[in-house]
Amino acid sequence: MTTESDLPTAAIDHVSSMLTLAKQKHEEAMAMVGTPDANAVLRLSVVRTFGTDGCVNCGTDGT
Repeated sequence: MTTESDLPTAAIDHVSSMLTLAKQKHEEAMAMVGTPDANAVLRLSVVRTFGTDGCVNCGTDGT
């Protein structure tokens, strides 16, 4: 098992920021549950494209 002292500070900071972002996005998604979205199909196609293209520079410029 890896302890916190075995990990570089940058790795800990990165994981922490990703967990914070995930929590924020989850809260946003949960707030949208039950709210009609006229752009749902467009949003799904963007998400699907993003998921298949991957994210080489995640966290830098969002592409």
